[in-house]
Amino acid sequence: MNSEVHDKIERNTSPKISTQIVVSDNSTRIKTTFNPPLELDNARKYEVALVNLETYYSFRNISDE
Repeated sequence: MNSEVHDKIERNTSPKISTQIVVSDNSTRIKTTFNPPLELDNARKYEVALVNLETYYSFRNISDE
C-alpha cells in the first residue's frame, strides 16, 4: 500500500474530537442557542450527524386517517 493511501486511511480512522449537544423542546420547531458560541476553525472540515432521536408518548403529526 502506498504512503499516500496509508496516510489517508490513518487520518480517516484516527479518533476525532466530538461534542454532544442535547436539545429538548415540546414544539415542532426546535431552536437552540450556544452560550458561549461554538468557535470553529475555518481550516478544518466538520461533520454533523444525528446520532439518536428519542420521542415520548406520541407523534403529533400522525393520525388514524
